[in-house]
Amino acid sequence: MAIKTENTAPGSAIIDPYSPENLLYYHVSLGLVEHLYKRGVLSYSDLRQACKLLTKKYGLPKNSIFAEVF
Repeated sequence: MAIKTENTAPGSAIIDPYSPENLLYYHVSLGLVEHLYKRGVLSYSDLRQACKLLTKKYGLPKNSIFAEVF
């Protein structure tokens, strides 16, 4: 069975990284990750990796004032 790797979503998949909805989802996700870190579920290394992945997922540049860097 072949796995599709191209974008199959209808319409444009370009998202404004600074849209209020995108920033809200980004910060909620960060809050959940930070909560897991504070409870001891994630290590500091896991926290850093998760922050990098979320920054990439939500399309924020690494040097953005909204991007959390640990």
